[in-house]
Amino acid sequence: MAAITLGRATLTLICAIALIAASVLTGAMPAQATTSAVSAAEKNAKAHSPSTAHAAAVTCNNFWNGYDSAGAVFNRSDAAVRTGASTSCTAVGRIYNQYTVWYDCFTEGQNPGTGWSTWTHLHYWLNNAWHNGWVNDGLLPYQNGTQGSTWDCLQ
Repeated sequence: MAAITLGRATLTLICAIALIAASVLTGAMPAQATTSAVSAAEKNAKAHSPSTAHAAAVTCNNFWNGYDSAGAVFNRSDAAVRTGASTSCTAVGRIYNQYTVWYDCFTEGQNPGTGWSTWTHLHYWLNNAWHNGWVNDGLLPYQNGTQGSTWDCLQ
């Protein structure tokens, strides 16, 4: 039997194709992407606003709209992955130190005491399956001037 050697880029592409195929088959595909990137300063202003217009409208349906495509290595002990942008939404998993996560977009939601009222929808590969959900930005790695995605789900 011949061995097949795949490079990291090939595996990433295969995983991305599998995620899209699984999303189409399960009907979990996000709506037409109408998101756009915002600057780190704009994101930080939304994230640290004392009140947020969208906090009252948080739904726990794991819906998102857009793909950031930025990735990060999670560098904290752990964080709950939820079905919406609030701690009242169901935790559907956890991410741990050294997990690689890919960001989809961010939205405003509950500030659970982290100082951040924005949440990033992300996905990650674990146990041969893609998992996804919302994590408060205050728990995500700092990079490029902010924490979490810079793609606004609502734009």
